[in-house]
Amino acid sequence: MAGGFYWVMDTVFGRKVHPQILPYYEEVRFDDGRRVAVITLTQGTAKPYVVRHNDREEIYVRVGSTSSVLSHK
Repeated sequence: MAGGFYWVMDTVFGRKVHPQILPYYEEVRFDDGRRVAVITLTQGTAKPYVVRHNDREEIYVRVGSTSSVLSHK
């Protein structure tokens, strides 16, 4: 899982989200050998956070269990 860890930390949190978020990463290992990555984020103070993708920046709004792109209207 080490390769996936570095991809998530570098690509997702380092390049795609602005301002940068520093998550806490841990692995939970089960008796049968399976591993699950747990990524924990604290609530940030530098809102809004922007997702950078395909030379665009989009702001997502979370309402309940749904995330939607913020309309520019």
